[in-house]
Amino acid sequence: MFAATKAALLSKNIEVKTHTGLLSAFGLEFIQTGIVEKEFGRILSRGEHLREEADYGSEKVMNRDEAEAILNSSKSFVSIVKELIEK
Repeated sequence: MFAATKAALLSKNIEVKTHTGLLSAFGLEFIQTGIVEKEFGRILSRGEHLREEADYGSEKVMNRDEAEAILNSSKSFVSIVKELIEK
């Protein structure tokens, strides 16, 4: 989702260097303006949270249902971003 989000921002000539900056810029440019539904902002935030847990956090193991849910949400997110870029 990071790469898709970065591509969406680049399509608006917005460059960011950090994951936090990415979330913030996407929220300002696409969520708060109503271009993208808030649900997708929550999906992006959840993905970032899971990335942080995997990189720096505990040894929590995700079960199959959780993994499938985030995978499906991620696919929906990327699909929406693809539509944004193609406009």
